[in-house]
Amino acid sequence: MHQRRAPLSELAEDIWVAERPQRFYGLEVGTRMTVMRLGNGSRLLHSPVSLDPDLRRELDAMGREGTGHPLESGLADASF
Repeated sequence: MHQRRAPLSELAEDIWVAERPQRFYGLEVGTRMTVMRLGNGSRLLHSPVSLDPDLRRELDAMGREGTGHPLESGLADASF
């Protein structure tokens, strides 16, 4: 049985990751979004992943200070 993980895992103060499965040319490579709370309270989303209700709740629970800033790391990030 597949164990359900929390949408975000804290790596350090003000830094979290969300991991998702992703296939690339038939291979499971996975993908990861990094969320960083900036000094002004806004969030930077590096390599955004698809937003599901659980992830949305966790991001909303961080507060609504400032605006989220999505930052794609490459063309593959925009492919889904």
